[in-house]
Amino acid sequence: MGLYAQSPGQVDEKQCVWYHTMDLPGLGEVAGQWDLRAGIDDYLGGVDISGERVLEIGPATGYVTVELERRGAEVVAAEVTDERGWDFVPQAGLDMEQVRADRQAHIADLKNTWWFIQRATHSHAQAYYGDIESLPPELGRFDSTFALAVLLHTRCPLAILEGAAKLTDHRMIVTDLVNPALGEAPVCALCPSKENGVWDTWWSFTPAFFVQPLGVLGFTEPVVTFHTQPTKGIDIQFFTVVAER
Repeated sequence: MGLYAQSPGQVDEKQCVWYHTMDLPGLGEVAGQWDLRAGIDDYLGGVDISGERVLEIGPATGYVTVELERRGAEVVAAEVTDERGWDFVPQAGLDMEQVRADRQAHIADLKNTWWFIQRATHSHAQAYYGDIESLPPELGRFDSTFALAVLLHTRCPLAILEGAAKLTDHRMIVTDLVNPALGEAPVCALCPSKENGVWDTWWSFTPAFFVQPLGVLGFTEPVVTFHTQPTKGIDIQFFTVVAER
């Protein structure tokens, strides 16, 4: 079995789920949960990645993958395996076996959609399915790594950053949701509780929570920006940290 995932072949549109709104050749506009089209440059941190080799952590359905490639980058998208899945909060009051089964099916649909979009846009991006906390050195070196609104869903976000940083030579970009209640210190807050029953989101962060450890990892030139992105008619505030060596 090779390092990179192989296309499953022809994917039917009926197998697809649309996480991001986008315009696709032959289909026109497909409506998703988030519409990043007007704010995608802010979402990506406004960096110039032309000619770079970049790593994308957690590509979802592939809209950002296409946008990275459209900006002149060679893209590797890293995603969990079907068997491993993302880290689900072990809520005692829920049937976690059913949650896991449903989520595995959903992740399979996300992956099918990623491949559908790659084919529709004639993308040359590659997909790696494996342990995102321990990326293999065989993936090679990257100029930039993007972790965009994904680390809040992971049990150990700093482990993922550390693993990606080992393979990244120039720049780390982290985008996540703003939580004004957290202030400005390098802190995160645990989202799930017995009362709220949340099982798919672990954390909310301050920008400094990423600036500080990225500095420890050698990315000592940070820039933090703020922007809004729409979901279902509501503007949600995000921050983006761009940290360079």
